[in-house]
Amino acid sequence: MTTPTRRRRSHKLLVSLLLILLGASWIMFAPLQFGGQTAYVLISGNSMEPVFHRGDLAILRTAAEYQLGDIVTYHHPTIGPVIHRIIGQDGDHFTFKGDHNSWADAYQPSRADLIGKLWIYLPGAGTLVEQLRRPWHMAIIAAFMGVIVMTTGTSSVDQRRWRRVKHTARATPRATRFFEESGGDLLVALAALAFASFLLGLFAFTRPTTRTVADDISYTQSGVFSYSAAATPGVYDSNTVQTGEPVFLRLTDKVAVNFAYRLTAEQAAASSGTYRLVAEIGDDSGWQRTIALQPETTFDGRAFSTTRVIDLAAIRRLIDQFEQQTSIQSPQYTLAVVPYVAVQGSLAGQELHDEFAPRLEFRLDRLALRLTPASDRATNALAPTKTALLKHTRSEPNSIALLGLTIAVGTARRLALIGATLGLDGIVLLALLRFRVERRSVVARIRSRYGARLIAVHDQLPQPGARVVIVARIEDLAKLAERTDRAILHATRGACHCYAVQDSDATYCYQVTDDTTTADAAPEEQPE
Repeated sequence: MTTPTRRRRSHKLLVSLLLILLGASWIMFAPLQFGGQTAYVLISGNSMEPVFHRGDLAILRTAAEYQLGDIVTYHHPTIGPVIHRIIGQDGDHFTFKGDHNSWADAYQPSRADLIGKLWIYLPGAGTLVEQLRRPWHMAIIAAFMGVIVMTTGTSSVDQRRWRRVKHTARATPRATRFFEESGGDLLVALAALAFASFLLGLFAFTRPTTRTVADDISYTQSGVFSYSAAATPGVYDSNTVQTGEPVFLRLTDKVAVNFAYRLTAEQAAASSGTYRLVAEIGDDSGWQRTIALQPETTFDGRAFSTTRVIDLAAIRRLIDQFEQQTSIQSPQYTLAVVPYVAVQGSLAGQELHDEFAPRLEFRLDRLALRLTPASDRATNALAPTKTALLKHTRSEPNSIALLGLTIAVGTARRLALIGATLGLDGIVLLALLRFRVERRSVVARIRSRYGARLIAVHDQLPQPGARVVIVARIEDLAKLAERTDRAILHATRGACHCYAVQDSDATYCYQVTDDTTTADAAPEEQPE
């Protein structure tokens, strides 16, 4: 039979484990709206097929880093939550695309718009969630929770009622008092510690102790164009044509073009590369000729500068030859100076390979060479720049967030092992102590189990003349006392101990000698 004390302790243990389980579930699955780190998305479209289908449930968690290929939900200002895959990143903004779509999303959310990264995928669970949202189903869940609360409250009332029954038996051994007063509570605490440590370990050992973090390393390639030519005195402010001024072909037919290159970065960089300089002639019909101004040349370091002279008379002759052979005449042609730079090396320990090919465009007619209107005194044309990023990967300790605290995974693993060891070792120690207590005499075991109902009396039991019913087991007597809500009277006659429950018409009695060390002793005959 399960004694009242054991039932209360078992109930307390189950309630405690249930509360711990609910708390751990809340930590892991608490929604963002209630301060958690988990978001729930019901799939309602087909843009992510065949990965997701309509009616599926996606569970997401906030992440420290979002990378290409991650399935992420972001907040669209007009549509709402959208779950798609990251296919590109430009600074703090991301480009998304549905796996089933042939186009990328027009809206490029920033990091602040990202809700979370896919954590758990449950096919068809979205339909079940929709069913649970219905009022009738919500009422059933609320009723079930109410039954749990009422059961817990009834148990508390029952415990207070049992505490009213005090026994005045002689002092019990220290181990017995320990189990009667604190053993159950300590067992619950140790079981709760072991269970919580198990959940923490499950959460920590499923995650790596380190994570790879990608840092953006920014660098800039820049160039500065300038040109000059000899000038006839009195036409310009000086005897030299300056950058931005037109070059008149009747006054000069040679122009010196300079290009200065520089690579800048905050981190340490070691670079070298090659460059070449060409001039491209073309018109609106699509005709184009390329003239090499400087062959491929190597450079070391972050900067170089080169100057080459363009023979405008030779270019004019090429144009005249083109017009004679094709009978196509254009009022003006395009002359572009293009440096092709290929840089390589290392930047903050990462390999660097990049190219830079800015264009400086002129308009050439039979009278003059001028910067194109879009390039005339324009900063981007005379001083072009190109900024790019390198991904520098490094390892750092991984962490998990629990109850608003950030704990390193390694620390969480150690805490889980320590807690599990303490909890399990404590439970084993309690079991050993319990085993030692159980090996005591039958009288000591009865006092340990039913001490809350025992009342020591000095009168003779049973009373002379009373109708006596001998019970074979103390458990049966305790069951009778529990059913009738009566105390168990305890009297001693030498080595004989008598336990009795008095009813209105009979006295139920169980007897045992104090030197019994086996299981329950056979009851002695009690005369009427």
